[in-house]
Amino acid sequence: MCSAGVADDAQALNRVRVVPPPSDGQKIFQIDPMLYSLYRRIRSDIDEHEGGLEAFSRSYEKFGFNRSAEGITYREWAPGALFAALVGDFNNWDPNADRMSKVRMDTPSGIKDSIPAWIKYSVQAPGEIPYDGIYYDPPAEVKYVFKHPQPKRPKSFRIYETHVGMSSPTMLAICNTLGTFSPQEDLKSLIDRAHELGLLVLMDVVHSHASSNTLDGLNGFDGTDTHYFHSGPRGHHWMWDSRLFNYGNWEVLRFLLSNGRWWLEEYKFDGFRFDGVTSMMYTHHGLQVTFTGNFNEYFGFATDVDAVVYLMLVNDLIHGLYPEAVTIGEDVSGMPTFALPVHDGGVGFDYRMHMAVADKWIELLK
Repeated sequence: MCSAGVADDAQALNRVRVVPPPSDGQKIFQIDPMLYSLYRRIRSDIDEHEGGLEAFSRSYEKFGFNRSAEGITYREWAPGALFAALVGDFNNWDPNADRMSKVRMDTPSGIKDSIPAWIKYSVQAPGEIPYDGIYYDPPAEVKYVFKHPQPKRPKSFRIYETHVGMSSPTMLAICNTLGTFSPQEDLKSLIDRAHELGLLVLMDVVHSHASSNTLDGLNGFDGTDTHYFHSGPRGHHWMWDSRLFNYGNWEVLRFLLSNGRWWLEEYKFDGFRFDGVTSMMYTHHGLQVTFTGNFNEYFGFATDVDAVVYLMLVNDLIHGLYPEAVTIGEDVSGMPTFALPVHDGGVGFDYRMHMAVADKWIELLK
């Protein structure tokens, strides 16, 4: 005999997830008829060529390392590479080997070793700079099994931040230098414990830019300057010294959408706070410009339409598959329709996190 709550939880776990089809988006047409039309076209192309947004966002089951009845398959998107091989110390780094440790690629700029772009787990050895990609597939008895259902979404949010103490009013908080983090099971256990306490766990996800590091990052993965990023100056953030994604690239959409889906599916996160969304939505990144509320500032030549459409897609995906999930976008521009549902033609966030508001409060209080 089981209680109704347990039965409901079991039904929720076994529910087939389906992303609802796009609506007509009429509410946005009086502001920007082009934006929603592009979103509908991309959604239609994904439906036609990838079997739908739900299947498209599960590309982590196809790319990277994945086990099947035939063995372990490794798949990567690296159009600029002339040659790729799996090599490791187990075979003296023989480029003709068929076992897995790292990827060695012969690129136009020379031979380079990289960890897979789709790697699910990586570690940093003490005293070493680059990360090592790890194929992590523990036996069933070791894998963490979630014990508690995810809490229902509250009507309103109260987000608490905790900070370590300060040794004096003039010093920053004392903290250990960031290095390697805990194993996967530890993070899953932490999230599960939070769910037991009725707390939602949101992840700060960065899809607005990527590290310019070429040792173990996406930058220069296949030996080219582009790959996942824009070419030339548009592919570099002049203030952050980082690389900028080309959201109009099909494989970039696959990579980022699958990344968001994987965190929700594998770790049971309850949603995301998307970092640096203002930088994504405009080619000027919201820097050295003033937003007054004029619609031309939001829907004009400076708008990165591909980036906004990506944000619509990822919000559509998250809310379609996980209705209880929460998305918060960090935006300081005041973009109209930012928190309007995608089916009404909006960007689709649940909340806007306006970083500049706190600065304004400080200014007024002074």
